[in-house]
Amino acid sequence: SLSGVFGVTFSVVFAYITDVTTPEERSRSHGMLSATFAASLVVSPALGNILMSMYGINTVVFFATTIAVVDVLFVWLAVPESLPRKLRTRISWRQLDPFGSLRMMGSDKNIQMLCLIVFLLLLPAAGEYSCMLAYLKLRIGFDFEELSVLIAFIAILSIAMNLALGSLIRALGAKRVILVGLGMNMLQLLLYSFGTEKWIMWTAGLVAALGSMSFPALSAYACIYYDSESQGVVQDMINAMSSLCNSLGPGVFGIIFYLADMDQDHPVAAPFLFGAICLLIAILSWPSSCPSAKSRWGKKPISPRCRM
Repeated sequence: SLSGVFGVTFSVVFAYITDVTTPEERSRSHGMLSATFAASLVVSPALGNILMSMYGINTVVFFATTIAVVDVLFVWLAVPESLPRKLRTRISWRQLDPFGSLRMMGSDKNIQMLCLIVFLLLLPAAGEYSCMLAYLKLRIGFDFEELSVLIAFIAILSIAMNLALGSLIRALGAKRVILVGLGMNMLQLLLYSFGTEKWIMWTAGLVAALGSMSFPALSAYACIYYDSESQGVVQDMINAMSSLCNSLGPGVFGIIFYLADMDQDHPVAAPFLFGAICLLIAILSWPSSCPSAKSRWGKKPISPRCRM
């Protein structure tokens, strides 16, 4: 319950970055944030395993709790407010209405489409993370050491991709970067679906790292096209879709995994094929009428009136 309540932290961080950066810097800043998150996925499990093997699980919990407390104190004491007092708005009970964001989503086709694409991207991602390791072990024959190296390989390449996100968006535009990322995610799921050799799985990991730019690019796209008054709502909706997918994804993929008897010799891995279909729908759903964010660099941020 507490995890769900405080799960909004990530969207608040994105909104903070939007407040303190210029439009030209936002995509790079979002990429650095995502790269930092990816780096934590590499360091945290390894550090946790080392501490647990040396001192036990209680030490791991104490260490993690200490880091969380230090993090809260640092934000409280050292991080300034993103907006000066005169630009802050008062909070009313009406603004705290959790259905207000849903009403806004229902009245804006742009937010609806953005949420749909985020859902179709993150649902297979959450499901993939929940069953990929079991699949690679049961069907492909990966051992624990190989799985650890593969995860580290994907995470390190993901860090590099997210650090380069700002340059990619300046060169290609956010729209093209998002579409390329969605395509890469679909390709890696197809490789997992039909591949039967270890080298194909390593190739899929490489492609997955290239596709890791999709989510931060979507957040950067929203920051470019939505005005400051809408940023909080948009980031909240993106975070809500992420939380929903994190809940549904493992269950959906687990059911497909079970029904398809994925521990047997089947020519196609049904859960990953389902994910690839979701990504294909996301690519086809992207509106061709939306301009690339590349043309917005150096201009005043505008409201999202790129009608679909």
